[in-house]
Amino acid sequence: MADSTQIEQVVMNLCLNARDAMPQGGRIVIETSNVEIGEDFCRTHSYGHPGRYVLLSVSDTGVGMDAATP
Repeated sequence: MADSTQIEQVVMNLCLNARDAMPQGGRIVIETSNVEIGEDFCRTHSYGHPGRYVLLSVSDTGVGMDAATP
């Protein structure tokens, strides 16, 4: 139950930022998986609601941000 246009924009921004962090090239990995959030998680994370969700993960091999970057 997400706005597909907003999800697309978020993924695009993450990928563009990752690309910029890899001036010599590298790898961007986009993964999805099904996860189930249980009562235990929700007790320690007040924003959580038990149920089945899709996990979207974006990672890269870029240099990251330095300590001076806010």
